[in-house]
Amino acid sequence: MKKWITMLLIAGMMFSCSNIAFAETKEEKIKRKAVEEKRAAVKAAKSELNNTVWEITLKEMTSGKNREELSDTLHFTGGKIASDNLVSEGFPASNFTVRIKREDMVIWETMQTGEKGQIAFWRGEVTQEGTVMRGVLSRHIKENLVKDYSFTAVGKTEAIPEPVVEEVVVTDANGEVVEDIVVVSEDVAVVTEAVEEEKKEVTVKKESKRKKRRRWGR
Repeated sequence: MKKWITMLLIAGMMFSCSNIAFAETKEEKIKRKAVEEKRAAVKAAKSELNNTVWEITLKEMTSGKNREELSDTLHFTGGKIASDNLVSEGFPASNFTVRIKREDMVIWETMQTGEKGQIAFWRGEVTQEGTVMRGVLSRHIKENLVKDYSFTAVGKTEAIPEPVVEEVVVTDANGEVVEDIVVVSEDVAVVTEAVEEEKKEVTVKKESKRKKRRRWGR
């Protein structure tokens, strides 16, 4: 009798543990889904910001009388951001990160380093609709000289993406050129897909020639 009771208790414990494990797996699925949705939202937000041009007004954040006010243009192209003013001073375009602050607000950030070692930190906020932008630029000019600016966008236009050109030279076993493929498109994915299709067609042609040679004994 005691043996049966012990076996029942063990079985009950195993059943309870399996339920707990199932509940944990369910929670993990919910968390994973939330992470995937967040990543998708960030990717979509970055895609919306990409290939846009913003005219902005910068105002120096200081209480002094000689408050500096500048106009600038920000270009979001190819996953990078460039400032007309800073590019003219030797700051190249830089990658930018995107995160979702809340449902109606997207934040982008980047750090740019100039040729003379100066550093510029950008942080901007864009409405989810992509119609309003504001933010802060912090320029570290020297060790003890930092200038901070607030900026607001006064205009936005869509940028024309630069065409992507891909050239693939297909050769045979002897190194002779069989096919020279050149694909031009504004979409990298389109170029990649077209090149892969061309490669497949070349492979089919080569296989067909081999079969004919074998058939005719050549």
